[in-house]
Amino acid sequence: MDTTYKIISKADLPDFFEELSRVAAIRQPHMTVQLLQDEVVLEGPFVCYANTGPFAAFDVHIRLGVGFPVQEPIVKETSGRIPREIDRHMYNSERCCLGIWWHWLWKNPEANFESFLSG
Repeated sequence: MDTTYKIISKADLPDFFEELSRVAAIRQPHMTVQLLQDEVVLEGPFVCYANTGPFAAFDVHIRLGVGFPVQEPIVKETSGRIPREIDRHMYNSERCCLGIWWHWLWKNPEANFESFLSG
């Protein structure tokens, strides 16, 4: 399997910001997107969908920066709705466990922000 990723550099951040803004407007339209120094930050309600439509929403803060997708994003659930227990994939720091990042990369050889949102 070819795993040649487009790794985001500091020079790529403006284009990366535009891509994230476009994708978020379609996939998570209630979230705000900001370019802050060396990262793009998304905040707001992250809506979870099933085949029948939306079933839950969680307030999140997502940071994607230089090095994405090899560098794992930081995702925090900010409203405290999810108990801070490792069995719930939550750390005490509000940070969400995204699984084994390298495994996700291996399963997503064309890893980008849209595929990240899809899981």
